[in-house]
Amino acid sequence: MLCYATKLKVNNAFNETKLINEFYHFINEPKNQKGRKNRNYMHDLPDFNHLTLPFSYKVDDKEVYIQKSGDILALRYCLNEQRTLTLFGFDLLFDQSNRELHFHYFKEFSEDSVVITRVNIPNLFKTLMKSDFVELDHNFAYIPDRLHRVQESTILDSHFALPLIILRTNSRYHILNPKELTDRLSGIGHVVLLSNQKEHLKEIEVRYPNGNSDFIKNPTLLKVEEKIRAYGIDTFYNEEISFDALDRKDKLSKIYSENKQLNELHEETMEQKAKILLEKRRLTEENNLLKKQREELLTNIQNMQRLNEEDILIKVDSDKAEECYALLIKLLKQKYQAYNVDTGGDSRFRRRDVLADIFETGGVFDD
Repeated sequence: MLCYATKLKVNNAFNETKLINEFYHFINEPKNQKGRKNRNYMHDLPDFNHLTLPFSYKVDDKEVYIQKSGDILALRYCLNEQRTLTLFGFDLLFDQSNRELHFHYFKEFSEDSVVITRVNIPNLFKTLMKSDFVELDHNFAYIPDRLHRVQESTILDSHFALPLIILRTNSRYHILNPKELTDRLSGIGHVVLLSNQKEHLKEIEVRYPNGNSDFIKNPTLLKVEEKIRAYGIDTFYNEEISFDALDRKDKLSKIYSENKQLNELHEETMEQKAKILLEKRRLTEENNLLKKQREELLTNIQNMQRLNEEDILIKVDSDKAEECYALLIKLLKQKYQAYNVDTGGDSRFRRRDVLADIFETGGVFDD
């Protein structure tokens, strides 16, 4: 639950390193260690120049988160109080471009909580508000060293950034304790005393920056505090400039970056796939061409073998070739001699002449 919110202007002397240093100092402040033996147990936090953002660190019941988005540096501190079963925490956001410092304080109670503590502004907030880095609000300090005692005319036409809580009173009596009220409204309202009034009024005027006013009758410290805190949350808390919003933005940025990388990887994969498909198509065409050439070559070889087989009259083993050749020549010679003796018919003379040509060409014998 958000309990407190405000926004202050800072001068050019303020920077991220100064904010980090003040933040670390608060974390390790002895009175924030709850009586631990090792009061400096978070001193090993890295300095700002060596931070890898987003940064998180947890020890026992304390947690620290630091992140940055654009010109906005965001710090978060959480303390899980075991005694009261309550989670306390605050956010500090420094908008460097607008020179603004945002303060957010939150508290979460467990269902088993037995103690409901009131809202106390963290000391770090007060330290920064008192520093020379925070610009004044029309010469009004956010945490004044003394009460603002003014005349009505000095605040009538002034436009303050914070509402004015005006106590009209005489010098003898205050309707509320102005010092305690000032402490409770640090950073969210200016407590103004209009003294030397003719009569004491039992009401408080709250004059807002827009010029409107509310009057709180029979006021109490708690009633005034709750009203001003509610105004501060409604006026100064910007959902777009909050730690959770920056955290979501950071996560969305990471998701976008991861998706971009995935898309680039997908595009690269598709390009590689397209190249592989083209290469596959080329190899397929070459393979088909080689297959066709092989088939044509096999067909030619088969045709040549078929032609050779048609010309062959007798097939013999190589080791019997000479014997068969001699036998064949012997038979042909016998047939030739028979043709020479037998002269019965023209066809026989033709066969004899053919055999004579074969013998003469092959060098078997000469006539």
